[in-house]
Amino acid sequence: SSRKHRLDRQRLPILRGRLDLSTVRVHDGFCDRETDPVAAGRGIPRSVGAVETVKKVRELSRIDLRCRVETVRTDMLELLKKFPDDQRSGFHAVQYICSRIKLPESMMEKLKRKALPETLESALCEVHDAVGVRVICYFADDVFRVEKWLKSQENYELVKEKDYISYPKPNGYRGIHLILRGMTGKTAGTYVEIQLRTIAMDFWASLEHQLKYKKEIGHAAMMSGELKQCADDIASVDLSMQTIRDIIEAEERKALSRGSAHGSRK
Repeated sequence: SSRKHRLDRQRLPILRGRLDLSTVRVHDGFCDRETDPVAAGRGIPRSVGAVETVKKVRELSRIDLRCRVETVRTDMLELLKKFPDDQRSGFHAVQYICSRIKLPESMMEKLKRKALPETLESALCEVHDAVGVRVICYFADDVFRVEKWLKSQENYELVKEKDYISYPKPNGYRGIHLILRGMTGKTAGTYVEIQLRTIAMDFWASLEHQLKYKKEIGHAAMMSGELKQCADDIASVDLSMQTIRDIIEAEERKALSRGSAHGSRK
């Protein structure tokens, strides 16, 4: 079949195709005073349920959990920094990378939704997206190259993979999702979710994320159909851009081959 996709946008600048981690501003979701009602000192309801909720949020905000997830996030960003570009073609695979750490409130909601214990153990072992990293590539082939490279890393084990490029979601979303688990050192046992998209896939997914919350105003079915059509049109553009790059690379290989043959005859 033809290869034809939501995170806090913490962008990492690309310098000559490499990530410059020295400029990263860390968004620490586990101790954000603006989102932690306890740390912010806001009025807390006195009901037993509310007090228990605050306790659980505090439990999921503990420094040891924060350190573990921050360690695996940093390790993954450093790993992606080492992704080898194709020096021969001069094309860079990665345009930018963003990451986030799930907030304690969001983690607790997910545990509750999945009927899991609202504990540190569940947060680390049952939920696999406490750490999320999104890698935006220029072309579809780059997505598959980064995917293959990540799956070959000895320090991480592939837990789950979903290929929404070859098999798009019904709403039109495309991308590749990987769940990896750290195998060594301080990252051992900690999960990280990697989302891989092209620029075009990310363009559609970002807008769809904004627009889908407006579907309740009416004509929801029509809007869903239009968004799906847009996803298909954008995927077609993605494929065309990939084809153009393939043609350029083929011509460059021919020129290099002719040059080598001419030099050998001399």
